[in-house]
Amino acid sequence: MSTQHEIGTKERNLFLEALPSVIDSALANPKVAEIPGLKEWTKKLLTHNMTGGKGARGLTIVMAYQMLEQPEKLTEESMHLARTLGWCYEMLQSFMCVFDDIMDGSEKRRGKPCWYLLPDVGPACAINDSLMLYNFMFYLLKKNFGVRNYKTAEHKANDYSLFTVERHETIIKYKTAYYTYDLPTKLGLLLADYKVDVQTKKLMQDVSLEIGLLFQTQDDYIDSFGDETLTGKVGTDIQEGKCSWLAVNALQRCNASQRVVFNACYGSKEPAHLERCKQLYCDLKLPELYKEVESRYYDDILERIQGFPTDELKRLYHRLLEITYQRKK
Repeated sequence: MSTQHEIGTKERNLFLEALPSVIDSALANPKVAEIPGLKEWTKKLLTHNMTGGKGARGLTIVMAYQMLEQPEKLTEESMHLARTLGWCYEMLQSFMCVFDDIMDGSEKRRGKPCWYLLPDVGPACAINDSLMLYNFMFYLLKKNFGVRNYKTAEHKANDYSLFTVERHETIIKYKTAYYTYDLPTKLGLLLADYKVDVQTKKLMQDVSLEIGLLFQTQDDYIDSFGDETLTGKVGTDIQEGKCSWLAVNALQRCNASQRVVFNACYGSKEPAHLERCKQLYCDLKLPELYKEVESRYYDDILERIQGFPTDELKRLYHRLLEITYQRKK
């Protein structure tokens, strides 16, 4: 166990060390030099929005490639390309986070003020900057891989009658699971030119989606009960009235009087309403239920991993599960 953690720490450090060269490569875009001051602004944009986070999605690409590539092909050059691909994915994440923070009215991201709240930025400029992040991602993909297309999906619900387990899982599938686990592992697979049959590819997707369910369930719980000093951000799911795991399960368990409290307080930005919702969650014993659900996810995923036909794939998904299980941020 300790050896795996050491490998993870070493690779994370190497991944972080690769960021300056990735930023320099982005700034080498000839169009940047055409506009006075753009190079300095872009460097500030990339540095602020791409540092301080876990880098989990980008690291997943690197880890998948490293575990699936033939050993003789694991060179400094190939690993640098894998880390570059990982940082391209982190650019996509940053692009989405800038928008998400504006929509949610968030104040902090990764322990820092949100980009749109900086005195010299503001919401309008931040929207433009987010599109720059998106375009720099494609510039680097084209420069290094010739990749041009990417598609993701996200959906939110605000009608309490639609706050069902089925709808919540559908939201997770398209908001988180494909984006956080399925696509990164498949990018690593493609980069390593690792061949799998149709049945194995389907199992990869199924396990990735199940880990995604675990991840987003954790995210929903951490949003209300996480330690801000660890997460680096203030949760807003209650204030925004999101269809979260906590809200869905609260609605399934509350009695008539508790439902009145939920209807009155959920989606409100009043601090007293926020605390009342959290107290309602505790009254309904959702923290205890969360621990049971997290453990059940772990056992189910562990069992499914045994179905992979190769040791490389088993190690990869064991590692992904180990990184995700019982996370606090």
